[in-house]
Amino acid sequence: MHAPGPAASAGAADDTTFAVLGPLEARRGEQPVALGPFKQRAMLAMLLCRANRVVSVSTLSEAVWDDAPPRTAHKNLQVYIATVRRDVLGPMRGHLVHSPPGYLLRMGPDELDLLRFAKLLETARAAAGRGESPSAARALRDALGLWRGAPMPDLTVMPLIASEVTALEETRISAFEDWAELALALGDHVGMLPSIQREVESHPLRERLRSAQMLALHRSGRQAEALAAYESMRQTLSRDLGLRPSPVLERLYQGILTADPKVAAPLTPQGVVTISPPSRETGAPTLLPRDLSDFTGRGAEVREVLSALRVGRTVSGPIVVVSGLSGSGKTALAVHAAHRLRERFPDGQVFVKLRDMWGQARPLSSVQAEVLGATGYNGEIPSAEGSRTALYRSWLADRRMLLVLDDASSERAVRPLLPGAGANGVIITSWRRLSALESARHVELGGLPATEAAELLGKIIGSGRVESDPGAAERIVEACGGLPLGIRIAGARLSVQRHLELARYAEWISDDQVLVKELTYGEGDLVLPGSATTYRHEVDRSTWSAFLQLTELGSEPFTLEEGAVLLGLSTWETARIIDQLMDVAMVASADGPSPSYRIPRWLAVSARTPSH
Repeated sequence: MHAPGPAASAGAADDTTFAVLGPLEARRGEQPVALGPFKQRAMLAMLLCRANRVVSVSTLSEAVWDDAPPRTAHKNLQVYIATVRRDVLGPMRGHLVHSPPGYLLRMGPDELDLLRFAKLLETARAAAGRGESPSAARALRDALGLWRGAPMPDLTVMPLIASEVTALEETRISAFEDWAELALALGDHVGMLPSIQREVESHPLRERLRSAQMLALHRSGRQAEALAAYESMRQTLSRDLGLRPSPVLERLYQGILTADPKVAAPLTPQGVVTISPPSRETGAPTLLPRDLSDFTGRGAEVREVLSALRVGRTVSGPIVVVSGLSGSGKTALAVHAAHRLRERFPDGQVFVKLRDMWGQARPLSSVQAEVLGATGYNGEIPSAEGSRTALYRSWLADRRMLLVLDDASSERAVRPLLPGAGANGVIITSWRRLSALESARHVELGGLPATEAAELLGKIIGSGRVESDPGAAERIVEACGGLPLGIRIAGARLSVQRHLELARYAEWISDDQVLVKELTYGEGDLVLPGSATTYRHEVDRSTWSAFLQLTELGSEPFTLEEGAVLLGLSTWETARIIDQLMDVAMVASADGPSPSYRIPRWLAVSARTPSH
């Protein structure tokens, strides 16, 4: 049921205006109006999102309590309605009326920014239909200018409101795409570039945006960047979705590549005013390490992480644990996925290391203080752990952020860092599986498949060098166990020593002692843990002793039965030990027709080497 909004009475001192295209706000004249506690604001937000439509009591209840309303929900809603009429609407209390099966909030475009936005979109569509492109572009610019940031970020912890916000965001980005295409048609390719670049970063899979970006770059004399933008889109679609760009985007690419006159800038008609790009600053922190430009493979694992963290309706945010062998690229994968989730978490992304440079776990207080500071908190932080954790969770509950917690030592170490409520997402990396962490999606990494491992080596040292001796390249990556970090260490060596033949290097690292020295000594991030004994504190004495016995098998795959014979234990006892070793990535699953296991070669060798 729809009802027209009342005629606006702009200019009256007692008018109350509302805004939802950003933080929820109300003003009476120039003064802000207090909107009350969280549940009352949630109810008001739902009424405003569906202004001039009847919102049922059951829908309001779901917006306020999701699927767990109290027995007194109906009575509580009546109290909130009465309070909103009296304290928020004031002289406009007659706008909110009971209309079975719920309530109706009447609003006009001058009273609610969402309705002004919708009216300007209608104006733009009408002008475009009449062929009045400048007027249409200006109306869209004005509509987009109403947005002050992410809509109602403190209320999107409620799934129903989150779905309303998602729909609003979809409408906004579609309007932006319309504006961008009109601006290009009017010859404003230079003026639009800053905003189009920002939107592409937030929406990397939208082809209309990418098309507008490519055209704007090409028409600004930046052809190489336009072609690079296409290639970035192609790789993203292939890696994340297994798709190719649309024929429209491919034709545009070919047109730019061949300097087709059809993609050249139009002559700007006389008298057309340059359209200024709309701005939408959110101030959201993006505190992630850089994404590796040569990140290779892991397509299925990346898609699994993205799928887990892009869920829609959720009361508490999703958690993903990325575990696996040392050097398997856990952090790189987490950062790679996090960069692709900026749209899903508009309040920012924060990366935090949970261990110091010596590999020791950082104090919980230090980590919590770092996250609070990174997300804008500048108040006093309690010294007591319970109070500090309560503040930490309360502060994050009103946000939609992505936390990347790198190198966790245990479930106990990360539990106090998990948001207690809200739509925040968390990616945790760890040697350990962290299998006891509740409600988490687990992604486990091993070595790269041979083809992807060779591809990564080629990106580091040059694909031509790999193609000149593919057999040697295969032996090199195999010696590194397919571990991305091991391949990067080998690649760094080969990149510096351009004269060194791949075959000679492959023969060199086929020696166990040379391999261990290559992979466990280096600088900065290009180094694997110094030796197998680095892991010794991760397991008890008897499990460590069993691990040393299993290294007699080298890096060859072994079955549970073979391990049991070597250890002189039952298969049940052997399975328990292997499970403990797999929990800390000292043993990995091996590919094959039947269940089998293997110890990474460098780890087995370093364990058997007294000097290590």
